[in-house]
Amino acid sequence: MAMFGMVAGPGRALAARKTHRFSTVKRSFDDPYLELIRLLKEGPKIEHDLMVQYLYSAYALKPEYAEIVGGEITANHVGKLYDAVITTLAELKQVGDLNLDFNAWFQEIGDVKAEGEFGHFKFFHSLYEASHPLIKNTPDIWSLPASDARYPSYDVPINPTAYDGRPTSIEDTDLRALAWLGNMNYWSMLLMLDSAYRSSSAPEVALAQAIMMGSLNSIARYLPTKGSAVPFDPLSLGFNPGLNAAANKRVTHLMLQETRDFARSIEHLLPADFNIQMYDQLLNEV
Repeated sequence: MAMFGMVAGPGRALAARKTHRFSTVKRSFDDPYLELIRLLKEGPKIEHDLMVQYLYSAYALKPEYAEIVGGEITANHVGKLYDAVITTLAELKQVGDLNLDFNAWFQEIGDVKAEGEFGHFKFFHSLYEASHPLIKNTPDIWSLPASDARYPSYDVPINPTAYDGRPTSIEDTDLRALAWLGNMNYWSMLLMLDSAYRSSSAPEVALAQAIMMGSLNSIARYLPTKGSAVPFDPLSLGFNPGLNAAANKRVTHLMLQETRDFARSIEHLLPADFNIQMYDQLLNEV
């Protein structure tokens, strides 16, 4: 968050003299094109962090409360971030040296901003105030111990990791192995999604969704019943690691291959609904 300028106090980037007119996000560059690229590059990192928190919480819900997320998990959005993007776009439109459908951009970003500020705010407020229809009839539901059957979620660890040798590493070796397999599926999915959006490839989106709703979903729903969870650990090499599309495709293929081989090595630990045959199908497509 600090790199994005969302920090306490009056500090701001030394180089920029301008500010974002309708946003508290700190500006780094006076040139609107540089500033827009920065916002669009750093913004998704914040959105991704938020999404991982939502996924972690959603998968920890007990079956009787699963309808809280309605089967579809959507991202919340940082309103002030999109205010900054909109004002920077307006600057670029005024300069007039960029060939872009500005009206379409303004409409799209405005819709995304409204979704986060209204729909999601109302949803999370209903959970916080315990007014959501699925929890409002249980008095003081958030004061119940996590071991209480009426508590909405399983008792899962705080900020666990499947990486070994860390202060919050999952201690049970079998559960850590499953959590690591969850990580590998998540990373494979993100590699596919990155490639899909760079190339506008609908088939690759479908393959990524197959992982999300298949193998990853299976592990992520199973682990909380055992007091653990998929940690959605970061991948240091990122999701566009190659020099070109061919290199990226090779990395994705190797990640899927290693994920399949690791799943086979711990097949005796896998949930009953885990489809291990799916990897061969994916590898034939990538």
